[in-house]
Amino acid sequence: RFIFKNKKSQISFFIIIAIIICFLILSIIIFNQKIKPNISNNLNPNSFIESCVSESLNEALEIIKKNGGFIEIKNGVMYKDENINFLCYTPRFYEPCLNQNPLLIEKVESEIKKYSEEKINQCFYNYKKINKKKFKIEVGDNFEINITLKPERIDVKVKKEMEISKEDEKNRYEEFNYEIISQIYNILKVAVEIINQESNYCNFDNLGFMIFYPSYEITKIKTGESNTIYSISEINSGETFKFAVRSCVLPAGI
Repeated sequence: RFIFKNKKSQISFFIIIAIIICFLILSIIIFNQKIKPNISNNLNPNSFIESCVSESLNEALEIIKKNGGFIEIKNGVMYKDENINFLCYTPRFYEPCLNQNPLLIEKVESEIKKYSEEKINQCFYNYKKINKKKFKIEVGDNFEINITLKPERIDVKVKKEMEISKEDEKNRYEEFNYEIISQIYNILKVAVEIINQESNYCNFDNLGFMIFYPSYEITKIKTGESNTIYSISEINSGETFKFAVRSCVLPAGI
């Protein structure tokens, strides 16, 4: 039988045993963490929903930027096989155009919402369908979306109830907030300035404007029907917005 020579040796032995036990416990914890997925992270749908929301908004923006602020054009002109919306228009000769949408930014917010709200609502049911074998997911019937254009971004607020659970973990969501990068607000501010000058002075000095604001490229093209096609590009992002103006038109032959 092994006999400790003194108390010091006995204490050292128990310290070593304690260290070994702690090491074994720590190893088991680390091993379990490696083989067990992080449920809390998987119960968070934000990444999926944000990507889906961004895709829907970008689809709407591509149509709106090409159509002069609208999803569907009601008063437009064909130019190079494109139907471009009038934002300032008069059917009469000599008269300056009338601003067709005095609240252009708010109108574009409304058009984005009209196009994307059903698609964004569907994002939640798509998430449920994809993950139904992994988690228990309940999606509420309520749905409300608010789109706000701001400098260099679009703020999206979605109110939608969703509950995701697995084992003893449960996450509940009622509101989702995202920021989508876009220059559409700044571009629309330039469009409003063009419309104001066309409606007041029958002209807009695009070259002079670009000297003061070199981050924009603005082209204006006169068509054979005395319409003016404007194209505003934000140089860094490459985003482009097109619209048409009919203002102070002279009769043929004058």
